[in-house]
Amino acid sequence: MNLLQKNISQIGLYNPKLQNSLIGHILSENDKFQLFQAQSGDVSLLYNDIKVHNEINPQQEAISSFSQVKNNTENSILIILGLGLGYLFKRAYMDFKGKIIVYEPNLSLLKFTLECVDFEKELSDKRVQIVSCQMGLIKALKEFYNYNSTLNAIWLRSATVFYKDEIDYLKTETDSIINYLKSDYNTISKASYNWLIEGLLNIPTIIKSSNVHLLKGKFKSKPALIVSAGPSLDKNISTIIANRENVVLFCASNAYKTLAKHNIKPDFVAFIDVGNFVSTYNGLDFSGTNLIAPTYVNNRVLGLNKEQKFISYCNNDIISRWLSEVVGFSIGDYRNKGTVSYLALNSAYIMGCNPITLIGQDLAYVEGNCYSKESVYGKAIKCVFDEKLQKHKLIAAEEEEFEKYCTANNGTKLTPQAITELKQKLASWQITSVMGQNGQMMPTSPDYAGFIKYFEEFAYNADSNVELINASTDGAQINGFKNEKLEDVLNKFDKKIEDIKQIIEQVSNLNSNIVYKNSDKIKKEVEKIISNINKYQRICDDGIKTAKQLSAELKRLHKNPIKVNKLINVIINHYVDFKDDLFKKHLILVYCAFEEMLEFTNIIETDSSQAPDLNEIAIKSENFFNQFLLKSVQIKKLCERILSKI
Repeated sequence: MNLLQKNISQIGLYNPKLQNSLIGHILSENDKFQLFQAQSGDVSLLYNDIKVHNEINPQQEAISSFSQVKNNTENSILIILGLGLGYLFKRAYMDFKGKIIVYEPNLSLLKFTLECVDFEKELSDKRVQIVSCQMGLIKALKEFYNYNSTLNAIWLRSATVFYKDEIDYLKTETDSIINYLKSDYNTISKASYNWLIEGLLNIPTIIKSSNVHLLKGKFKSKPALIVSAGPSLDKNISTIIANRENVVLFCASNAYKTLAKHNIKPDFVAFIDVGNFVSTYNGLDFSGTNLIAPTYVNNRVLGLNKEQKFISYCNNDIISRWLSEVVGFSIGDYRNKGTVSYLALNSAYIMGCNPITLIGQDLAYVEGNCYSKESVYGKAIKCVFDEKLQKHKLIAAEEEEFEKYCTANNGTKLTPQAITELKQKLASWQITSVMGQNGQMMPTSPDYAGFIKYFEEFAYNADSNVELINASTDGAQINGFKNEKLEDVLNKFDKKIEDIKQIIEQVSNLNSNIVYKNSDKIKKEVEKIISNINKYQRICDDGIKTAKQLSAELKRLHKNPIKVNKLINVIINHYVDFKDDLFKKHLILVYCAFEEMLEFTNIIETDSSQAPDLNEIAIKSENFFNQFLLKSVQIKKLCERILSKI
């Protein structure tokens, strides 16, 4: 292989989209490259008559740029904007301890350099990735980011000429990017134990349910419509009614009420409700449709429909990963981002639907409306502009509907005083702005702004042959989706889809359900969990006692270093037992103390150049052992309970 082939073959292992772009990219007549010798004797480069590197000493320029890095630890991520001939990249590779992302937006420059310079050693290292666009950058960051990772960005002086917009993006969006990267950890920290509880409760039902993957490719080239609860749904109901039979219809659970009012029965309804929101669906008839839900959905949701249920497994769902390992099946096609519309979209994609159209996916407050008026929360909240404060804020719309909203979110009926307090809190909720399809900025929530990134990431990763359309034409701009009116989209499809029920019935039997056929394996694994919980509860007791002894010894005026080291070694040995034994055997048990484990790990596995904080070790280890002990008692009881139902 020549240099280009060797270099891009390594890139293709993690970024096949970029690999294909490089293979197909042809340098134009406007791309002018000239290699010349710098005063130092190093080879340098002119691109379109602009010096890419310092003409005196490119190596020294790279050293100077790298010196700007503030955090150089194994848990750090370094973004290098612009590859050039690779001087800065190679310098960073030698001296940087963490992960490295080279962001080169110019495919011509990138391809030229990959043809000239051998990067096989650097690019074969799993701590290195090359990307060429913002979505590729976000994707690489998500893969590299760990709990409390720090982010650095550096570039050569020539980047200020070539990549002004990208530099502005990195300067202005760094905090937003970090918050986006942290969001998964924050979500897991808050919800992980509830996910574990619901997932375990659902195992008997999961075993007897189908999975979305059984429908993989079954609706190939059939148009799909994903209905969400945004304001644009109200304006398009008549269009949906007129074209109902010509699409595979997916509905987000919070939009089902709107469809039901107009006697529209979707083929699939997607749920992700973890909390007990089932009361919000009271009076709605879900018969005749098919439920799609993740493993961790609230146990009562799976009881809404006595008919067909499809479980959506996902790699970032710990119950899914556990079941896939125990049973032995792949969950690589599944994606989940914690939004019900995304679950519906990904399900349609797995089933082979094409094109896939979104409606009600406004992801912004359109004309003050947060939701479709007939949806679950449609009349509860409104966004208004406060002239006095000169900013947007949320207020309660209809009093009775707002009370229902509060009750659903808190699981119990609230007092008038509590509702008043929630109104005050509502008015203080953060409002941000996003670009609308009309080119104007629109008010929205930070969550919705994050969801936009999720959908853009989906579009970036999707097969280029799949047409993605956003018909929520008054809402937020979602890059990667074509903006088109729903009427114009659906008028293209005049053929009734008649075989949906037949296709579903063909896969909906226990003989094709790999989870059902391996239920004995699941039962044995649950029995092992109970046995190991007993063992590790004893380790927790000893860990708590040891952590308390360490805290006491560290408070003494004259500490005994031998005793301190001995106590720390006991704690570390217990930590290793959990990490390398229990959690490898039973991944799901991490969720008994997810946040505490992350903090414990962050202290124990601190960078070797820094001395660990012994007081922190005592505090964090005791927190972890206490939390695991408390939660594992409940998990053990739950496992004993579900054994009889498997």
